[in-house]
Order: sequence, then C-alpha cells, then structure tokens
Amino acid sequence: FTKCLKEAAHEVAETLGRNDIIANQKERLFAAVKANFSVEKKTLTDNILKETRDTLVKGIQDWINRDLLRSNKINMAAHEDDNLKRLRISSFEKIKRLEECMSLLNLVSGEGGHDVPTIPLKKKQRTGQKEL
Repeated sequence: FTKCLKEAAHEVAETLGRNDIIANQKERLFAAVKANFSVEKKTLTDNILKETRDTLVKGIQDWINRDLLRSNKINMAAHEDDNLKRLRISSFEKIKRLEECMSLLNLVSGEGGHDVPTIPLKKKQRTGQKEL
C-alpha cells in the first residue's frame, strides 16, 4: 500500500514539475470543482429523495386521517357483529369459570397460591389412561 502511495505521489510531483504555475492552478481548481460537484450532486439527490419520501408519507397520513378515519360509511361499517359480541362475552365468562374451577382444584390438591393455577398430570398407567 505504501509503495502504491509513494508511486502516486511521485507521479503527481512529476506532473506538477512539468507544468507551469498557471496550468497547475487550473488543474487544482478543476479537481476542486469536480470534488465539490460530486458532493453537491449527492446532497441534491439526497434532498430530492428526502422531500419525495416526506411528501409521500405525509400524503398517506393525510389520506388515512382525512378519508378513512373520518368516513361515515367506514365508521358505520366498523362495528362488532352481534354474534361475534355474544361469542366474545360467553368466551370470557367461560374462561373465568374455568379459572375458578382450576383454583378450586388446586386448593383440593394442595397446590394453591400460584398466580397461574396448574394441575400436573400423573404418569401414564399401564392401561394408557391419565389420572389427575
């Protein structure tokens, strides 16, 4: 790596030594303009992409807030079906009853005091049945 760097520095020194001061200044100025342009081009591209992204994201958010969330048709259709509501309520009641049964069974089996009640199954008997 250092050998390559030394060779490049030697080539630049030879080039600068061959040209007069005005040609060297033109070359340096041109190199500075090229470097500045590449940075500015990247900055310009980044700014355009950022503005485009922000415009799209804001447009989507506005569409959701303005058209979807405030739409009477959507709001009227966005309710829970009566059958589903009954099923949900009965499921919660069933879960509550089962938790109460589980806590009673744990009290009987002497394993009370757990936040999440569990009843371990005994090992299988030779008949292949499980016992509590």
